[in-house]
Amino acid sequence: MLIYENSLRFSMAIYGILALFAYLINNIWLVLVVGILMGMGAVSINYNTFYQLHLRFLRICRKPSIPMKDINKARFSGSIALIFLVLASILFYFWNLRSLAWILTGLVTILSLLAGLTGVCVGSIMYLSSKKSLRNPKVEKEFLPHEIGAKEYVNENCWLTRNLGVSPARRCSFRTMPFRKCPFVSYLVMTLFFILGSLVFYF
Repeated sequence: MLIYENSLRFSMAIYGILALFAYLINNIWLVLVVGILMGMGAVSINYNTFYQLHLRFLRICRKPSIPMKDINKARFSGSIALIFLVLASILFYFWNLRSLAWILTGLVTILSLLAGLTGVCVGSIMYLSSKKSLRNPKVEKEFLPHEIGAKEYVNENCWLTRNLGVSPARRCSFRTMPFRKCPFVSYLVMTLFFILGSLVFYF
């Protein structure tokens, strides 16, 4: 089953905005609703409300969208987000650990927004990394170099794509820059500062 990257990024951005709004108005119920919606999208892309709305809009406007073959990456990311947001709700209501609950919510917010804006998803990278680690090296195929822009193209200048053996995002198929010059580095730095700052504030 094919999924479409533009629609998936749109849904991730909307989920991030909703989680951010829940954080700003201090409403843990909205956090739980966002988690359930993301979990439904992980079960089946047909249950991803914002994905379906965006896809139908593109079809009405007859605008092309980039298909992706591996739906399991989206399912894995949605499942991780669901676990984090449900855990945040439990921490908030049952153990009164409100600061820790909002840290988890903020983490999902940042990762969802940046995945929607940049197209690079940490959950997808985790999935690809675990998938490669479980792969049997004796039966692993040797891939020939592909031209830049091809779906199978791997940027050998970037240690992340080189180690994964596959581009974590479609935009990576058009890049030749090293990892330190990639916008994804800013993504990681911002997330790391948020986590460290939140932990300092909490403790």
